[in-house]
Amino acid sequence: YSLGMIMYYRMSGKMPNNDQELEIDDLPEKFFWIQKMINNCTLNDVDKRPSIDQLILEYYAYYNSEIQIEHFLQSNEKSFCVTCYDYPIVSIENTLNDESIELLLSAVYYEHLYANQEIEYPVHRDFIFASKNNKYALFNLGVFYFQGKSVPFDVNKAINYYIQSANQNYSKANLALANVYYESEYVLRDIDKSIYYYQLASEQGEENADFNLAAIYYEGKVVRKDLDKAVYYFSRAADKGDKDALYILGEIFSDCDYKDFNIQKAIHYYILSAEEGHDGAYFKIGNIYCNGKYIKHDIQKAIHFYELASSFNDSRANYKLATIYYDGYYIEQDINKAMHYFSLAAEGNDIKAQNELGLIYYQGKFVPQNINKAIY
Repeated sequence: YSLGMIMYYRMSGKMPNNDQELEIDDLPEKFFWIQKMINNCTLNDVDKRPSIDQLILEYYAYYNSEIQIEHFLQSNEKSFCVTCYDYPIVSIENTLNDESIELLLSAVYYEHLYANQEIEYPVHRDFIFASKNNKYALFNLGVFYFQGKSVPFDVNKAINYYIQSANQNYSKANLALANVYYESEYVLRDIDKSIYYYQLASEQGEENADFNLAAIYYEGKVVRKDLDKAVYYFSRAADKGDKDALYILGEIFSDCDYKDFNIQKAIHYYILSAEEGHDGAYFKIGNIYCNGKYIKHDIQKAIHFYELASSFNDSRANYKLATIYYDGYYIEQDINKAMHYFSLAAEGNDIKAQNELGLIYYQGKFVPQNINKAIY
């Protein structure tokens, strides 16, 4: 209640009168939320007044909406989350302390100055929180400067703010620094720094850090290839349900040149990857059962997994199914099914399927000859 009164005084310049509604005259429309906050703080029903935590989060939400950052308030959990381009602009929840009221009032005061045209543009609330060494606000400022959104682009300032946030063990700041040093066009690549920050972010639970580290060791382009390290970090990412990490683990364990080659593990990871939505994993399993090189040949299982891959519009799987039904080596020949899957594969721009259909229509062996379709 007292906070509402103070906010009213700061925005209107008037002493509050308990006997009347606290309306602010000529408040610019974009600051309607301040009026809403004042009204909520001074409700007669004490139980309906917001907590300081809720006020801080709601204030932050309105701010981010002003600069067109997608945001939402999850009313059940009273939590706040926003996203912005490549990195998330984070909330300040779980950082509230005895300075909360001071921070909020400072922010409202800057809005008061802007509303009365005493400053040229609204001072970012992140600067206010960053001045208190808030790691989330410091990270947000790094994002703003790196993207040149709302402030001029400045990669050095971005890195500086990321470092200040990272020094407080904020995982997303470590991840951002790792990405900057690995692939930013604005600074010289420093793979040692990149790996250092990826490792910190990984230890703090960042899934993307695990995957990126794994990819570095898997590809072996900027460091010596190390499949053991790749498997370790891909496994960490896979434990969090990363479909691409699961798929690559399938690739690694299905490689007979890998010292820990294990076709059953490969199938296991491919299946998990497919269940997480990877559109190429079922095709790989179909190949394993169809080829029968490292596991007993099983055409029914191969067809089953190719059909699952086909449901993802995998043209390779459609071509495989077409040839299985067309050749009739391991299963009864079925020209109708073969033509169906050849057509699906051809529609998916599979060149082999297109050529096969052309020959079938040209020869007219199993279907009526049709030179126009053959040419097409």
